[in-house]
Amino acid sequence: EEWAAAMFSGTQDVNSVRIGFTTREAQGLPSFLLRKTELDEKKPSHVFFAIFLSVLSIGGAWAWLSRRLSPAAQWMGWIALLPAVQPLAWFHVFIFAYPLLVLGAERALRENRREARGWRFAGFVFAALLIGAVTAKTMGTLGGELELCSVKLWGLLLAVAIWALMGAVRPGQTSHMGGL
Repeated sequence: EEWAAAMFSGTQDVNSVRIGFTTREAQGLPSFLLRKTELDEKKPSHVFFAIFLSVLSIGGAWAWLSRRLSPAAQWMGWIALLPAVQPLAWFHVFIFAYPLLVLGAERALRENRREARGWRFAGFVFAALLIGAVTAKTMGTLGGELELCSVKLWGLLLAVAIWALMGAVRPGQTSHMGGL
């Protein structure tokens, strides 16, 4: 019952742990906006505004970037982007990014052009490290500061951008990502 109340308030303490939209554990774009702007996490209208901006900007960008991808590749991106627009996107919510990271890295390794293969694979590995390894527990103060900048969000957006670039096809060309 306490957890449900805290989840919907976004600003309460549960067992002496603060549950809030602006804690370092909240890594989505709404939390980043609430942390870095004059928006107040205690005002529902401000929280909804941050969510609206996040959905509009990330959803709009993905709709445009993915326009030349297969439907399956588009959906892979939509699923991966779920944490980006979550107001309480704690670390575990980023599990939605891992299918895209794994498939993207695998596709990058199959790339015919050596230069593209290298930077794309490295990009997915770097994105995975940002999402999964950069924390206050692994990197101390620097990791905590990076978490306050929503490092997991930026890793996710990097991975999704590389995914879109890999699957983009020119008019009259078929996707080289197969079903994905």
